[in-house]
Amino acid sequence: MVIVVIVVAASVVIAAAGTTCSGRFGDYTCLTVHPNVDLGTINSSVYHDPTPAGGGQFVPLESDNNLVSVTRNGWLTLDWTLTVEIVAAAPGVDLTRFYWRGGDQTDYTVFPGAQTPMAVINGSGVTGTNAENIDYRYRPSAADLPGTYSITLRYQVAASIFGYPLYTVTQDVTIMWTVQAWIVVAAHGAIDLGTVTGALSDVRTGKLAPLESDGNPVFVIGNPPDGWQLQLAVTSITTPPGVSGDLLTNFYWRVDNGAFHSAAGLNTAPVTLVSRTGPGGETHRISYRYQPDTADRAGTYGITLRYTVTTR
Repeated sequence: MVIVVIVVAASVVIAAAGTTCSGRFGDYTCLTVHPNVDLGTINSSVYHDPTPAGGGQFVPLESDNNLVSVTRNGWLTLDWTLTVEIVAAAPGVDLTRFYWRGGDQTDYTVFPGAQTPMAVINGSGVTGTNAENIDYRYRPSAADLPGTYSITLRYQVAASIFGYPLYTVTQDVTIMWTVQAWIVVAAHGAIDLGTVTGALSDVRTGKLAPLESDGNPVFVIGNPPDGWQLQLAVTSITTPPGVSGDLLTNFYWRVDNGAFHSAAGLNTAPVTLVSRTGPGGETHRISYRYQPDTADRAGTYGITLRYTVTTR
């Protein structure tokens, strides 16, 4: 009867989820590690507050309060150390952006690299439990290509007596996350090109000087492996009553310091402004020009532009 009870009790402890026990000379140490952790998904939602000038920031993926504990159930007074190390990482994982911290730490620590243990808890004694809540953090980047990623951590307790190694207890756990294809675009706001008056007239040529606005920023960032392209289209045109003709024939655009191009046809088909071959972010400066015509009637004119980013 006594033997049956002992076997059942031992079976319950060892079979518990995330728990591994080991020992020597009848002395046991049990290591309990939290289940596998899914940090979540990297998509456009992790890039916050984009600005046309290229501002914005990635919000990290985090998982807090993941319990790890060491329980001593022995008769020897042992010293022990709990360490953690990276034993495997999926291809494409940037370990310099994976962080860890214990529950009593304020700052996160970057893992020193694969196969390099870091100390978590130190302890000593015959019986008792020491626990630590572990926080994980991964900082996204546009370099994170679509796919599923993981890091395998190994927690290990090394028990010793009088400095002599006695036995170890290990438990592995996987930290995972998913990356989707994503793109973010932020364009400048409304622009007032000014007012056409007689002051724009050149007395020598009789022509009107153009209205211009230079250096209006448009920022694009994304992780498509083949890159992306920025397109410009006209979605609507407003003119004073009675005005006829194609306003776009006198409207022009250019990217950065390139040549001006006519906007004619932009209300029927978009034009590609920039094409990028690979993931990342760029800020481009868009300039606009309207060439007044002596046939223009008094009133307010407007052109609504749409910037669209698509994968290559």
